[in-house]
Amino acid sequence: MDDLSLRSDGELAAMRESLVSQLDGVADFTPGAFQEEWGRCGKLNCHCHAPGDPGHGPRYSVMRYEGGRPVKRAVPARLAGAFRERVDRWGVFKSLVDAISSVNSEVSRRLLLAGKADMARPGVSGQKGG
Repeated sequence: MDDLSLRSDGELAAMRESLVSQLDGVADFTPGAFQEEWGRCGKLNCHCHAPGDPGHGPRYSVMRYEGGRPVKRAVPARLAGAFRERVDRWGVFKSLVDAISSVNSEVSRRLLLAGKADMARPGVSGQKGG
């Protein structure tokens, strides 16, 4: 993303609107990292020990952190393509959220400089209703 401080308020609002509208297309995601693994067994005469043989597999999984601990979930081969796409959408989602955060940070910086923190959200007056 370019230097947002050079953009006008209207350009920032349009950027944010565009980014937010893109979230809808990636909302169906699976957080984590998609993994494809090949391995070798303990049988020395097995094909997997031959030079150039990739080994047994592939085995698919999605790995993510839950509560600070790594959790790996097996993915059946028939669902591997779908889960690869779901994890890819997770990456797009994170990128969009980062971009929205950058735009919001610049908007907040400007509001603070102008002393207009009550105008942080267009259409919201900052007054409590009764």
